Amino acid sequence: MENIACLLGLFCWILVRVCTALDCKEQAYAFNGKRCCNKCPPGQGLIHDCFHGNDTQCGSCVQGRTFSPDFWHTEKCQNCSECKKDSHVKTPCTVTEDTICECNVDFYFHTVAKECSLCNFCPIGYGAIIPCNKLQNSICLKCPNGTYSDVKSATLPCKRCTKCSSGQAEFKPCSDTENTICYGHPKENYTSQPTAAKEQKDFDVIPVYCAVLGAVVLGLLVYVIFKQYTRLKNRKIHKGHQPHEEVEYSKTSGCDSGVFVENEFCKQYNQLSRVRDLPVKKKKELEKNLSMHTSDGNTWKQLAKELGYQEKKIEQFESSSSEVVSHVHNLLDHWSKHKHSTVEVLIKALQIINRFDIVLILQRDITELKSGNHLRNVI
Repeated sequence: MENIACLLGLFCWILVRVCTALDCKEQAYAFNGKRCCNKCPPGQGLIHDCFHGNDTQCGSCVQGRTFSPDFWHTEKCQNCSECKKDSHVKTPCTVTEDTICECNVDFYFHTVAKECSLCNFCPIGYGAIIPCNKLQNSICLKCPNGTYSDVKSATLPCKRCTKCSSGQAEFKPCSDTENTICYGHPKENYTSQPTAAKEQKDFDVIPVYCAVLGAVVLGLLVYVIFKQYTRLKNRKIHKGHQPHEEVEYSKTSGCDSGVFVENEFCKQYNQLSRVRDLPVKKKKELEKNLSMHTSDGNTWKQLAKELGYQEKKIEQFESSSSEVVSHVHNLLDHWSKHKHSTVEVLIKALQIINRFDIVLILQRDITELKSGNHLRNVI
């Protein structure tokens, strides 16, 4: 009877414990059988255990340094793993996942040693029937008849021997370490043998290259002769001739086409003419008038500013010499090289700085030249 009473008592105690047990959710756990405490979520680790009146205290893991992959209430954030020798990072460590490493090329992961090991390289005459990969070493087998391997490799299998095509003869048969060597010209396709690398072209392009080169040289020679002839013709000096005797005149100006005699009348210009094309005498006259001091000071500096020059460049013109005429000469010589350096632009700039005396000199010559051309046309 006593045994039966003990069994009934134990059964009642178990029944009470089951009925009064806490039903905590999946992300929580029972603390001392009295209340449910939360587990730390992924990405966070335990700081303080759950205790009376307070829930579990968790802290965030550090990106790239620590991680926590699951819900738990007993572990802190774990340190991220570092890739060992002969391996590299495939996926970097995050707060929820550890570092994933991968073996380098020609290495595989040895499951027993738990490290990356060098793959077996199949020697010449052997091929890899199972190539080396990240998780398995290579397995080599001697090349059977009709195949060869001429390189050491952990991944390449044996290759099929080449058969000489029609029109070729076999110079050296295939072996397990060397491919077939053929010689002669195949009727269809070349083989991949040394004879194919030395194939000759049916069409010889050397004569074509020589013909083109000869044509280019001949063209250059004709061009040089023509330029030399033109230069010599322009340098003819008309000596012993009276004015207007046996002198060829240009169709546009009616002036001497020779370049030896400088005729101020023949060097015509208009407002669209370039300043650099003005007669030398006219340029000197401009420089002389611009170098004269006026009540406004050095007008050549005012002209330089109107033509677009800054103070620094004007100082460079001025530093070359102590004479004002040289300053003006440097200014006009530099500006006349620009595309827009026409007489018209110069006249407008002179009008702005009130040098109408020089404007009248330029406009007078343009007017006189127009009148002279009109009289010549009438005659």
